[in-house]
Amino acid sequence: MSARHRDEIMTLMHALLDKADDLPEETRIRALSLLSEQDGVLRDEMAQLSDEDGVVRLDSGVTFKADTPLSGIGTVSLAQGRRPGAASSPPAAAPPRLLGRERLAEWLENLTVSVLRAGVDSAGDSPTVRALLRPDPEEEPLPGGLLLARWAGRLRRALQARDALMVLLLLEGGRLGATALRESETNPLAELWLGKWVLQGRNEERYYGRVLVELGRERVDGWNRAALERRHLVDPATAEIFCEWARHQEIGLSVGPCPRLVTVALASTQRLPGPTWLHLHQYSVSPFIESATFEAIAAQAHRRVDTMLDAYFDRQRRAPGISEPFVVFAPEPGSLSPLTPVGADNRTLPLIGSSAQWSEALERLWSHEAPRLIAGRLVLRLGRMYLAPCSALFGADEKLTFSRLS
Repeated sequence: MSARHRDEIMTLMHALLDKADDLPEETRIRALSLLSEQDGVLRDEMAQLSDEDGVVRLDSGVTFKADTPLSGIGTVSLAQGRRPGAASSPPAAAPPRLLGRERLAEWLENLTVSVLRAGVDSAGDSPTVRALLRPDPEEEPLPGGLLLARWAGRLRRALQARDALMVLLLLEGGRLGATALRESETNPLAELWLGKWVLQGRNEERYYGRVLVELGRERVDGWNRAALERRHLVDPATAEIFCEWARHQEIGLSVGPCPRLVTVALASTQRLPGPTWLHLHQYSVSPFIESATFEAIAAQAHRRVDTMLDAYFDRQRRAPGISEPFVVFAPEPGSLSPLTPVGADNRTLPLIGSSAQWSEALERLWSHEAPRLIAGRLVLRLGRMYLAPCSALFGADEKLTFSRLS
């Protein structure tokens, strides 16, 4: 636990002891259960109050992250910073700071103003913007979780590319987020920016006895480059797509190869404005996927480019800067180039990636036959829509070849 985090808890304990002095002995506060958050990790702790001994005793309990060790037991003196003659006053030296939603709203507003003042062409080199997009997690921790980290990573990448349309889209999302954070404590959009929706009980659904197919994995930017790992899974029965993601190398993601067949005994899902979030609790994995399962996925794949684009912009209107749709696309067999597949509406959806490896693999496979499916993430870049492919399926009947492209 950082010194700053401990000071915040100590300040809270001082305030509670001040209130406790006014209570009858039989209702005196002696202990309090705390759910604290630091660096995106929740910790359940018991704070034992003992004014006679002059200490606050912090007993660390459950930590909601498997690879984080318990921090043990520590004591903080209540005498620190007390006013003379006051038995339990808050530390006078503690500077006033904005916490939680207020601080996040202020950060979003400051970042938006800084980018607009510098201009899209210069904001990527602005010291102010660069400092805001690289907060020191120990000195200036921001609330929120993976969605906020992903938004910051996308904004940094868009500024580097001088992509004015994407920058404005992301800033509009940040502006709406800041407004929601200041308007209401229970605004769903505010809670989404704070990270409170993500598998913490709100709008969570249980998912039993279903079969999913993982069609893609990708590393994407967060606070740092390629800091997040995402896994995209589809339900062959309903065509619904789920996203399982975490910080790279963080324990919490399910295990197994890609592609894989996941038989779900128990999972949690949340239908957020961005991806539908998935967390697998109990499951079994098989690398063997029957042709009938792939055929079921192909039967429900998108065939028209215009319907995919309509769905993309509809999501952006509802949650600008947050939504990143993952789609399964079945291109027409007559597509002339593997990098510009054509839909049934004769519109092309160019492919885009971060290296030449995926394009070389795709061209080599496409030289024999057109793919049955291309699964990937829709990307708006410099005013044009692309598909960033994660995988492709080739062949027919019992001779199917699945190729990872990311």
